[in-house]
Amino acid sequence: MEKRAILAIVLSLVVVVIWSIVFAPSTPPPSEFDESVPQDVLSPDTPLPAEAPRLVEQSLPTDAAQGETAVPADPGLQERFIDVDTGVAVITLTSRGAGVQLVRFRDYRTGLDEDAAPIAVGPLPGAATVPLSGQIVINGDRIVPLERQVFESESDDVALSDNDPVAEVAFTGILDGGLVVRRVYRFRHGRYDFEVETSIEGLSPRASNALHLQWGPGLVQPGGEEVRRGQTAILPRSYVSGKIVDDAPEENGRPVVEQGSVTWASLGDTYFTAALIPLETPSDAVVVSNGYDGALSVGVRTPLPPDRARQTVQVYVGPKEEPLLEATEPSLTKVIDL
Repeated sequence: MEKRAILAIVLSLVVVVIWSIVFAPSTPPPSEFDESVPQDVLSPDTPLPAEAPRLVEQSLPTDAAQGETAVPADPGLQERFIDVDTGVAVITLTSRGAGVQLVRFRDYRTGLDEDAAPIAVGPLPGAATVPLSGQIVINGDRIVPLERQVFESESDDVALSDNDPVAEVAFTGILDGGLVVRRVYRFRHGRYDFEVETSIEGLSPRASNALHLQWGPGLVQPGGEEVRRGQTAILPRSYVSGKIVDDAPEENGRPVVEQGSVTWASLGDTYFTAALIPLETPSDAVVVSNGYDGALSVGVRTPLPPDRARQTVQVYVGPKEEPLLEATEPSLTKVIDL
């Protein structure tokens, strides 16, 4: 009886070994995604309580086909930063994409100590885009991300005051194919909002050309967990065709596109918000998408008709205080979810 038991065990082991050899799982194919991370992006020479962001492939989704076109930067141009002090905030502009790199609030700090660092809205660590960036959509399917181009500017740091209450900072970039992009920022003393005007020369006259201006991904406030304690999640909220829209895409889902007459589009938490308010040429859609690391981005899409290849947007980045919001745009008080 013991011999039979031993023989049965041996035969069972033989069957298991043969089964594992014959039916072994095949080696999985290599990943189709390039997980490499390019070198760090330069950060402004300002004291920040967070590490400098890293550049990772990221682009603004649209409802058009994703025929993305790389735009090589002029190797002779170096990225530079321009600080504009409005008295209530310091906005750091970057020549990369003629975007906004950082916003620091003078009256809001990371702690009660007088030496505490100012609360800052900066780029999400690891994301490719700076907080305010843009993309040109040509003929509905060719996408040109502006943040891949280093723009030129003759402007220097600016500190506004009662005696010097307004300022302009201009950027010019020549993209692949001969497109000339000019972006002008307009600032006012004592204001959290500023104006961004982007014009494009050299576009073929097509009805499907458009310009996206995007905030995100995220509304990052560097400075540690103490800054974020008590704040809600960062969520979108927009005012389109006279109604509030707060739909967000599912995790790793397709972007949510809300078409209609856009009054404003925003991302915000309990205390702060970033809002895009189209002026002049109307925007016809709000695009909310999952950005890097699952953080949300919000953008406004402005059609570029043949006779007016220009977009003007008022941008508010600041606290959710009703008088400040109302002074910027009366309906912007609706960002406060009561």
